[in-house]
Amino acid sequence: MDESASFEIQVLADTKDTADALAGDLTRELKRAVRGVEVTRQKAPDEENTQLVGTVLVAILGTKAVVELSKGVRAWLEKNQSAKVTIKGNGEIIVENAKSGDVEKILGLLQSTKE
Repeated sequence: MDESASFEIQVLADTKDTADALAGDLTRELKRAVRGVEVTRQKAPDEENTQLVGTVLVAILGTKAVVELSKGVRAWLEKNQSAKVTIKGNGEIIVENAKSGDVEKILGLLQSTKE
């Protein structure tokens, strides 16, 4: 049986409405791209020292689906180039203006949860 992995993905934007819309779109992209992924929304923590607001998604999936998750996030970021996301697993990365080479960066973090 495949072990599961959990990732927190915070979608950041200038307004709460924009963050919510982007998070909804990312949720649909991940459910389309990653077989068996469970995506839930959580209230984003209030951050005093930032001008950005966010919506937090929690993705739970089998560890074998990590590559699919990283590709799904990258594909979504390529369509939403002004979007900024923070992904937390065993580490944290901030991704914005994703390019095709960023899939390795995303994948590296996501795969580190298997160790």
